[in-house]
Amino acid sequence: MKKRTALLLTCVLFLFPAALLFPQEPSNGALMGAASCADPLGAVNRLWDSTEAARFDASARSFTSDAVFDTWATGVNGHQMVRRHLVGRQQIRAFLPEGRGLRWRLPGMGPEGPVYRQAKVSVSGNVVRFSLQPDRRRPDGREYNYFTVEAVLAGCLVRSLTVIEQITWL
Repeated sequence: MKKRTALLLTCVLFLFPAALLFPQEPSNGALMGAASCADPLGAVNRLWDSTEAARFDASARSFTSDAVFDTWATGVNGHQMVRRHLVGRQQIRAFLPEGRGLRWRLPGMGPEGPVYRQAKVSVSGNVVRFSLQPDRRRPDGREYNYFTVEAVLAGCLVRSLTVIEQITWL
């Protein structure tokens, strides 16, 4: 019994400091006990800011290595179009330049396009929800589509992101 206790104490004393010196990103199984982020909305906004600035590598680093990203467009009748399911930083990074609803403007649209603002923001623990609302209508008077967003964080990194484009004319 004394040998087992001594072995356990030795392991704790030698391995615990190594874990502090060399932290690893938590796996999905360890995320339930992950430390919370002091500013979850700020962490999500940094992702949008870096994507808007076309700093896609920095944007990709806002995700956990095994993050899941789902996006689709839907109309008022619930039909889903252009559905994408991406897993991991590499797949997400490849999609960022064309991703709609991941920045404050639409990809490829100049100053004539809308600037999106957050509305209906809700932060509950490690879950951030909001909608992205356009600041104007189209030149023909029709509304631009808006987006609904849900981000689940692990620490201050995005573990799961869902972006739904709400098609206003369907």
